Amino acid sequence: MTQTPRRGIVERLRDAHGRRKKRREPTGFQFAFADRISFLDAAHWDALTDGATVFSSRAYLAALDDSAPANVTTRYAIAYRDGAPAVGVAMQLARIAAEDVAPSRDDRDDGLPYAPKLPWRRALRPRVLVCGNLLAWGSHGVRRAPGVSLAAAWPAVAEALYRVRSAERWTGQTDFILVKDLAEPDADGVASLETYSYRPFETEPDMVIDLPAACATLDDYLALFRGKYRKTAKSCLTAIDRGGWRVEEVRDLGPHAARLHELYLEVHANADVRPFTLSPHYLTRVAAALGESFRCVTVSKDGAVAGFVTVVKDGTTAVGYYIGYDRAANETSPLYFRLLYAAVEASLAMGCRRISFGRTALEPKARLGARPVPLRCWVRHRLPVVNVALRRWLREIPHDTAPDRSPFKDD
Repeated sequence: MTQTPRRGIVERLRDAHGRRKKRREPTGFQFAFADRISFLDAAHWDALTDGATVFSSRAYLAALDDSAPANVTTRYAIAYRDGAPAVGVAMQLARIAAEDVAPSRDDRDDGLPYAPKLPWRRALRPRVLVCGNLLAWGSHGVRRAPGVSLAAAWPAVAEALYRVRSAERWTGQTDFILVKDLAEPDADGVASLETYSYRPFETEPDMVIDLPAACATLDDYLALFRGKYRKTAKSCLTAIDRGGWRVEEVRDLGPHAARLHELYLEVHANADVRPFTLSPHYLTRVAAALGESFRCVTVSKDGAVAGFVTVVKDGTTAVGYYIGYDRAANETSPLYFRLLYAAVEASLAMGCRRISFGRTALEPKARLGARPVPLRCWVRHRLPVVNVALRRWLREIPHDTAPDRSPFKDD
């Protein structure tokens, strides 16, 4: 009766020793590191990201470098095999206050369970090295050359992250490493991450609408709805029209930048999770960098903007990106829902067949026909003793579940 537990402990220690040895073995890749995307070989980065998400493009990343949040700095790496670019890695270093990522039950007014309120919670400001992009959801951290498998790529990514963490010690200790937003874990990739002592945890899902090819306008989209959902949508549109609100696309964000940032902050201040705050110039610079792949729609009355929504075209997917609105005005007029419909309309105008609305406000987006797509993150701590406890802690992280709604006729 005592032999089996002992044998289990020995096996776990042997496995831990094997993982530690594996983590410290060179992968055989050569690396180029940079603090800005413009410092890397442009042709090599473009070769790795050709046809990939717009959030991996040099145009977007250069705009991000110029307007990152105050607590975020960017880092990049290219891993080479036999002199050829094999894996590109986009990273961010962030100092994040604990209360901005784990608000306590006492900080919420909706009765949902959350992290327990601890007296030292507000004193914690861990430094996190992120593989991916805090300012966008989705898997934007790793790009592979054709022919490079995930099983080969993840060790290169792990080594790049380790090297950056080690090199950045002179600016401060890095507490956590986070691999962000893997939609469908690949068996080879998961095995590699576990070898490097990363632990998975679920987050809120990405809320996604898939649109049929015949759907080209907002009217086409609303025609897909069941009676009560279509009636609710029409009521929203009518209330905005009768209220004297004007809905229009804004091409030049410059004159509106200050107001858009104010409206963003109104929404941001009420968010449960706030690992960063956008700079006042971020949306303007991203809009300039992405050109026709970026849309901004505003709601205004008497010349005063009271709400906005941005949409990014990412291949055939439209990303319903940042939103902001006057919360007081929204109490009397359905500005938020009108902005969601505006995002759908802009997505259709750009020829997109899929809309990704992200992981917030699950209920309103479910009413629009969005379905949850699971997202998973992987994390490890620099201290082995903490890393051992992470597995249990991560199981206890709460996340909201998308409600089951069937607004479309063929659901």
